[in-house]
This record gives sequence, C-alpha cells and structure tokens, in this order.
Amino acid sequence: MRSALIAVAAVLALARMAPASATGTLVCEAQDKTLDFSVTGALGGMRHNMVVNLGGNLALKAGGVPDGLRDLKLAKEDVTQAWLDERKLLLELYREQTEGRGAYVLLMVETKFVKEGEYRGRYLLETDVVGSDGAYGSKPRKLRGKVACFTG
Repeated sequence: MRSALIAVAAVLALARMAPASATGTLVCEAQDKTLDFSVTGALGGMRHNMVVNLGGNLALKAGGVPDGLRDLKLAKEDVTQAWLDERKLLLELYREQTEGRGAYVLLMVETKFVKEGEYRGRYLLETDVVGSDGAYGSKPRKLRGKVACFTG
C-alpha cells in the first residue's frame, strides 16, 4: 500500500512539472499607404509569451522595394524577435532576397498594452538594396506607421 501511495505521489509531482500545452492567439494588423500587414500566430509557453506558430501577409506599397519582396507570405521562420508581457508586445520580422540583387525587409512592431488583450503602437519598416560595392547600408529606407495587435 505504501509503495502505491509513493507511486501516485510521484506521478502527480511529474504532472505538475510538465509544461503547459495550452496556447493563446496573436493577431497584428496595419494598413496604410506604405503597407498591408496581417499576421496570426499561436502563443505558447507557461505565460503564453512565446510565438510558437505564425502566418500572414506583408504587401509593400512603398517604392524602391524589389519585386521579390513586395508581396510576402510570412511564416514563423521570418520572426527574428518576439516579446510579450503585461506592458508591451514587440515583434520583429525579417526577410532577405539573395537571388539577383540582394535586398532585405525588416519590420519591427512596437506596441504598448491598452487593455486586456489589446496592444497598440507603431511599426518601423526598413528596406535596403545592396549597393554597387556589394554592401548594405548605402541607402536604407525607413518608413513608419500605426499597428494594432490583439491576444486572447
């Protein structure tokens, strides 16, 4: 009997140590003269603060962006940074074009908590094309706008 109680206690202790498998949802959107941006993702981890899956679209309307980067289907692999806590939600997405003339698009979403499940703020979109010297940084273009994100 005593060994059965110890076994049950061990199973209960291990169950408490297992990570939570429930997920939350993340949605971010921005639409203006610069871009149409929309992503939906799954949040995981103990506090639902890790982006564990993501999909969406980024359509760039601004000039100077190579055709290969104008209309992007976004995926988890494009997320380079993500941060979510009770005060802010930050998301960084990056895509690079390596075929032909090199170029990249970097989208940084910086929002602050408004109310339960709602974050609002700004995005910074940076694009650059490899210069004649073969390096980035010659003429990076930076554009800004408003963005809204929702969690649940």
